[in-house]
Amino acid sequence: MIQDVPSSEWKRFFDDMSKSRIDWNTKIEILNDSIGDQVLAERLPLSGITYEGKKAAGCVEINVGFDEENHQTHTVWNPEKVYYSCEGDADPGVLEIVELDGTKTMIHLLEPLPLSIRVARSHSMARPLSRKL
Repeated sequence: MIQDVPSSEWKRFFDDMSKSRIDWNTKIEILNDSIGDQVLAERLPLSGITYEGKKAAGCVEINVGFDEENHQTHTVWNPEKVYYSCEGDADPGVLEIVELDGTKTMIHLLEPLPLSIRVARSHSMARPLSRKL
C-alpha cells in the first residue's frame, strides 16, 4: 500500500517515523535523471527525520549513523511530495521524498539493529549526572 502523506501532516509523520524506526538500518538512494541513481548510505541506523518550513519552501533532514565518525546527514530542499510504501506489519517500508525538480530520495527501512547493539548504543549516549558538594 502506498500512502500519499499530505503536506499538512509532514512534521507529525516524520516525528512519528523517527520514534518508531529509530535504530533501524537504512539504505538511502538519490534518484535524479541528470546525475543518475546514487546510494548515499547503506546499513546505517536511522537517527531521525525532521521537517521544517512550508511545502515547497522547507526542508527534510535525514540523519543516519552511530556517532560522529559514522554519521551522515542528507537535506532534501523544497520537498513537493512524500510517499510511504508498506506491505503490512512485517514490512518496514520505503519512504520516498520528491523535490520540486523531480529528484527522489528513497529511504529503505531494512531491519532494527540487534538488541545488544541498541542497548550498548543507548548506554554510550547516556551522560552521567555530576553533582557538586
